[in-house]
Parts: sequence; C-alpha cells; structure tokens
Amino acid sequence: MTTSPSQAEADSLDALDLDLFCLELEYQVQTRLKADIKRVLDERDATFQATLAAHPASIAERERHEREQADYRRRKERRAYVESGAAARATQEEEARSRPPLRELAAQLAQHWNVSMSGHASPDA
Repeated sequence: MTTSPSQAEADSLDALDLDLFCLELEYQVQTRLKADIKRVLDERDATFQATLAAHPASIAERERHEREQADYRRRKERRAYVESGAAARATQEEEARSRPPLRELAAQLAQHWNVSMSGHASPDA
C-alpha cells in the first residue's frame, strides 16, 4: 500500500499532535499535579513527624540525648576550668580561708599543753 503525500502529511501531523499532547500532559504534571502531590506528601510528613514526636519512646530518646549533651558540656567546661589552673587556685584560696589563723592554732596548742604564751595576748582577751 502506497501512501500519498497527503497521507504522509496526515500521519506526520498525527505524530505531531501526539507529541504536543504528551508535552501538554507533562506540563500539567509539572505545574499542577506535582504541586498537589508535594502538598499531600508534606501534609502526611507533618502528621507523621507530629506522631513520632509525641511517641513516648521518641520523647525518652530526645530527653536522654539532651541530658547527654548537657553532661558533655559540663564535663568540657570542667576540663577547661581544671586545665586553666583556675581550679587549683580556687582550691588554694578556699584552703587558706578555711584554715584558722596561726596565732589561734598556737593559742589552742598552748592551752592544751597548759603552757602560757608569755609576751603574747591571750586569745580569750
């Protein structure tokens, strides 16, 4: 069967129409349907995330993670405090403040031994 030039043109136009229809359909998918699909998927994801966030196991895991992070920060700060020498200085200062004065210790020792501290004022006076 031989096709006349007009039949070949008609077949070519039909193929062109089919290509245009496919392009129009793809455009519809890209502009309208994709947006709708994305919106529906986003809604489903938001619902899932909310359900997951409210689940007791997720809450416990999140709290555990927050405690571990806080503990890590405290250890890191403590380590920096110790390595800087500030901890040693603070310990020495506290020991110096909490230690009774030397004269008071001497007076207590003299009193314990029943010895008078000649030339020195009595701690009771």
